[in-house]
Amino acid sequence: YCIRISSYFFAKSKINKWRIFHGLTNVFVVLMAVYLVLCSKYESITSVKTDLFYIICGGFAGCCLLLSLETVLVGTVEPKEMLKKLVPDSMIQILMLSYLLFSLVSSILSEYSSVWTGLDRREGFLTIAIYVLCFYFVSKFVKPQKWMMYVFGCAVTVFCVVSVIQF
Repeated sequence: YCIRISSYFFAKSKINKWRIFHGLTNVFVVLMAVYLVLCSKYESITSVKTDLFYIICGGFAGCCLLLSLETVLVGTVEPKEMLKKLVPDSMIQILMLSYLLFSLVSSILSEYSSVWTGLDRREGFLTIAIYVLCFYFVSKFVKPQKWMMYVFGCAVTVFCVVSVIQF
């Protein structure tokens, strides 16, 4: 099913092989803005926020990883071209991936099993990995656009209004 979806996008756009990644990232940006508004109910913020985080951010990171693999396996993108696209090209990307690597080493060497998922606040390695991968894929597949600023501006405004009303 995924192969048919990506084949449709790639067949329509021979010029831009990365169109599906751009589209997926744009949807992710909008969902993150909606996520801000949905997490405005204070009583259940931890459970709602965590569940939505894993669904939206984990889903985005997983889809990007699977699409990267699929586009190489299907032959739409050459392996060298995919590696070139995914190689870090800024110092911030290198530092974030280094942070992920050190967090992984720290988790492996830890004697506590809760480092993978975290305890009450759920801030373990899984959460860190999803944050870093989302940052990395967004920074690789999309350039900031004016509409994104408007979407986040509206979401933050709604969030603030709801917060003031709840106060």
